[in-house]
Amino acid sequence: MSVFHANRLANLQANTDCIRNLCILAHVDHGKTTLSDALLSTNGIISSKNAGKIRYLDSREDEQERGITMESSGISLYFKVLRRRSPDNTSGAPSGPPSMEEQEYLVNLIDSPGHVDFSSEVSTASRLCDGALVLVDVVEGVCTQTITVLKQAWTEHVRPILVLNKIDRLITELQMTPHEAYLHLCQILEQVNAVMATFLTGEILEEDARKLEEAKLKFLSDSASSQDPSADFEWTLKEIDDAHIYFSPELGNVLFSSAIHGWAFGIQHFAQLYASKLKVKESLLRSTLWGDYYLDPKTKRIIPHKALKGRNLKPMFVQFVLDNIWTVYQVIVMNPNPTKIEKIVQTLSLKVLPRDLRSKDSQAVVTSVMTQWLPLAPTVFLAAIDKLPSPKQAQPYRLPRLLYPYQDPPLPPKNAAETAIYNCNASEEAPAVVYVSKMFAVPVALLPENQRVQLTAEELRARGRSERERRLQSRTTDQSTPGDPSALALPIPSSSEAVSGDVPLEESPAPAEEGHALIGFCRLYSGILCEGQQLYVLSPKFNPRLPARLQPQHISQVRMGKLYLLMGRDLHPVNRVYAGNVFGMAGLGGHVLKSATLSTTLDCPSLSSMLSHSAPIVRAALEPVRLAEMDQLVQGLKLLNRADPCVEVYIQETGEHVLAAAGELHLERCLTDLRERFARIEIHVSPPIVPFRETVVFQLASSGANVSETTTPVPKPTLTNSTYVGVEGGVPPVATVKSAVVTVATSNQVFEVVLSCRPLPETVRSFLRLHQDTIRQYLITQKSDVEIGELRDNDELTATLGDPLTTDRMDDSNFTLLSLGEFLNTLKRLFKEDEKKSKTVWGEVVDRLWAFGPRRVGPNLLVNNMAHYQPRPWHYQHSSKVPSSQCLTPFRPASPSPDESENLGVGDPTKVSRELPSSPTTLHDGITERMAKLQVDTSADGGGATTEGLPKRELHLRDLEENIVTGFQLATLNGPLCAEPVVGLCYIVEDCRLVLPDTNSAGTQSNHSKGNTSYLLQTTLPGQVISAVREACRQSFLTWSPRLMLAMYRCEIQATAEVLGKVYAVLAKRRGRVISEEMKDGTSLFVIQAQLPVVESFGFADDIRKRTSGAASPQLVFSGFDYLDEDPYWVPTTEEELEDLGEKADRENLAKKYVDGVRKRKGMFVEQKLVESAEKQRTLKK
Repeated sequence: MSVFHANRLANLQANTDCIRNLCILAHVDHGKTTLSDALLSTNGIISSKNAGKIRYLDSREDEQERGITMESSGISLYFKVLRRRSPDNTSGAPSGPPSMEEQEYLVNLIDSPGHVDFSSEVSTASRLCDGALVLVDVVEGVCTQTITVLKQAWTEHVRPILVLNKIDRLITELQMTPHEAYLHLCQILEQVNAVMATFLTGEILEEDARKLEEAKLKFLSDSASSQDPSADFEWTLKEIDDAHIYFSPELGNVLFSSAIHGWAFGIQHFAQLYASKLKVKESLLRSTLWGDYYLDPKTKRIIPHKALKGRNLKPMFVQFVLDNIWTVYQVIVMNPNPTKIEKIVQTLSLKVLPRDLRSKDSQAVVTSVMTQWLPLAPTVFLAAIDKLPSPKQAQPYRLPRLLYPYQDPPLPPKNAAETAIYNCNASEEAPAVVYVSKMFAVPVALLPENQRVQLTAEELRARGRSERERRLQSRTTDQSTPGDPSALALPIPSSSEAVSGDVPLEESPAPAEEGHALIGFCRLYSGILCEGQQLYVLSPKFNPRLPARLQPQHISQVRMGKLYLLMGRDLHPVNRVYAGNVFGMAGLGGHVLKSATLSTTLDCPSLSSMLSHSAPIVRAALEPVRLAEMDQLVQGLKLLNRADPCVEVYIQETGEHVLAAAGELHLERCLTDLRERFARIEIHVSPPIVPFRETVVFQLASSGANVSETTTPVPKPTLTNSTYVGVEGGVPPVATVKSAVVTVATSNQVFEVVLSCRPLPETVRSFLRLHQDTIRQYLITQKSDVEIGELRDNDELTATLGDPLTTDRMDDSNFTLLSLGEFLNTLKRLFKEDEKKSKTVWGEVVDRLWAFGPRRVGPNLLVNNMAHYQPRPWHYQHSSKVPSSQCLTPFRPASPSPDESENLGVGDPTKVSRELPSSPTTLHDGITERMAKLQVDTSADGGGATTEGLPKRELHLRDLEENIVTGFQLATLNGPLCAEPVVGLCYIVEDCRLVLPDTNSAGTQSNHSKGNTSYLLQTTLPGQVISAVREACRQSFLTWSPRLMLAMYRCEIQATAEVLGKVYAVLAKRRGRVISEEMKDGTSLFVIQAQLPVVESFGFADDIRKRTSGAASPQLVFSGFDYLDEDPYWVPTTEEELEDLGEKADRENLAKKYVDGVRKRKGMFVEQKLVESAEKQRTLKK
């Protein structure tokens, strides 16, 4: 095999048909990096003896120490194939022996992590590649991360090859017979194919539901136009051929390997070997070597299982494949026999050195023999070349999905840029389109331009000649002028010459600045790139349909820096890059945040942001040890935020810099990068911060003490009960719980609100949680183009108030954007189902939606239950600019007349609900000027002095509508228990009332703050309304029995029976809950599925490894939030409770413990008894 040469690889980039971009995906410790080392050894990068030991692509120190991959890294490899040239005999002359044709290939290989904390690195790897090697440990089988990477490959339309790795463990550890191993391999293959079938089924059902809805609408419209009520609607599920998605050895997309021993094979290898011996066609052997096929020893024919007739024959895969491999391991590893080893080597005609055969290390001997017989690298390379597509073949079916992820079937190209991308056009005329999947940091001193340049032999000879000429010239000058004293002086070198004659200027290393440079991990989809070329940087939010002037924050220009060929921990500079290649690019550090699209034209869609299956759930507050180094910490956080695709950095309202990571291990890696690479300062780190959620259950609080424990109620107004003006019998459109109704007024007694709340059904809460993007879509689409252009995103540090995880939808791949009609109809259906199931009356709650929260997209509802007022539709709340048709003129009726009441819909709430918009593009026609007037209680009909510079006008509820919504948003963002987000509540506004002072009364004329509405609106009233609504929401929340929701991990542990009890002990200690326990077929391993609170998970992996002596290792995946069924304010009240626990309730209240911990961290008041005078205790002398 040819030794690696970077120039040859650079030349191969121009031929897109000879390029393969593939990544290696697997669960942690399933052999990805060992397989990568074996492939690298073929290019002479590392020795074949050290494959699996060096872990070349794990370039970080902590990766080498822990033995796991933490960052995806790429390398370009060279592979040459000799193929038979197709015969070209048109003259009819007898053809000679077939000639051989040499074909060269460039394989861009990306190794990705397997730990769940680094799933975002898997996303970056799969986005850049067209194919994948999916490794599965045949002992552990299909694990959680295996399913995750298969889902990632399916979503990204990456064509996979399944590699069943570590087959040697079946022989040496489990000591299976060949037939048992065959059955075990069949089961693993069935499990993987079952996972692939679930992906296809989900996609088919989702697409079918969408088409069914469209067909129903079309049928209804057609039947309405034809006026044929007898027409029947019919729908059948479309049949789809699914044979191409499954893994099958006869198709060539399954390999069997042992990466640690350096061997692998496919069915085709043994088919070629036995075709001539058995005198059977090779194509027939390919289709029968795997499966229930047997060789009849009498007839020498291949027979199926039904033709066995009771004979005890071995399957062909066992007889011709596994038996031979088992024999090699038996005579080398299990029962060493040097004589049989030599016989095997001679029979197979292997070139193994005698010293290797005489080695005392049986592992080294079996590696030498198996590497010569079934070499791993050629097998994997040939499978990648034959079964995986080139960029020109892959981009036509991959790119439509990346550009339009929610369009099915894919859309045809809309412009020249999309056409070039789909065709992988590598011409000079094609627009250059680059996708940057992530940024990675490289020490500046290690960049090629800052390293010593290695001179060629010709350059060394030229340097020697110039040096000899210079010395000869100097000697001649000395002899020509002996009397000249200046001739004795040494020659002063010019600024362009080297000071020392031994080291020329070109070879001396350039002074490298300290720190790290950010290099883009890129793929070129069309065109040609050259160094110094000018490109547009398009963020993932760039919309090509809008003019560039309206979205300047999503567009920037950059002049490209150096282009590099990725060689693992090394970079090789190149002058040009052609379409279809993976490469590195410098100069993007200040322009790209995590990912971006680069293009030479603005008429180019931005590639969609990557789908990630992990979310930053573990957080920590950071501060420098020396406060003077705060600027360095901020700059380091900016670099980390750009370099890590999963990390989130934001500033809390307290001014703390918070770092959010996907898990404990990910957080450790980020802190290491900050201390050693980016900030390079000492950092104080707070204990890990875990998010909680606050909610209530269907149980009213037994005492009102809960309210006073956490809040100070605003003085209540004289309004004693919520009344519904014009509604017969006082029956509201939305049913409320009377005991949960609270009334709060502002401090100046001008505004009062009557509000109640109730828990949402679990189905509604889950639906809102999964479809927050649908809500966000219609909030955003209501903005005008000018408003969109005015938005600004902070690309450096995300400054947010509190927790960015105000939503808990973690899996971006399991939702679809619904139309507004579908969304509202589904919401209504879920409420109707809950009414039938729980006998709870919800009424017209969907028609009276006012807002969602927190952040206007959360799983909480604000509902208007006032009959005299109709607010703007919820999807118009986000826009500050209201159409002129909704601007209201002053109007102040004492009470609505009967005619006006009829027009307002008072007395018939259905009239109001019928006027709600059916689509987001239609303005609410029912919102008239008179509907927007507030019921004002005042005895005066006018008057009031005009304040300086402020025009006199009347006060309307429309003026305070946004303040009411803001109060609701703040209340749901910071709950009353410990200021964590609230989920699953419906807040119902029963009534709002303004009590304006009489401007004609004595003493009010001089006080302009009370006599002028404009002055009130511009000073204190909006803030007081926000506070009052927020306080009302908090008090109504505490009328129910509050509960905390804990962030939960789904934990999977594989352990043997000997350590099973210790695993359960560790889980019980950390309040874990075991869900299932199953034994893997054919092994002695138990698979334990459990739920573990994130707050109890820190140090869990280390603890379980210590207790089991490394025999068990957990895999933690965030699964959402779960109820902690314990009231944080519970105290003993009944006689039995008082008798068992006493008045002080000595039993630990876990919910109270968590609440107090969060409140202490946030600087809030905590009920805690402190000893004021310790020296006065009674027990001091004891």
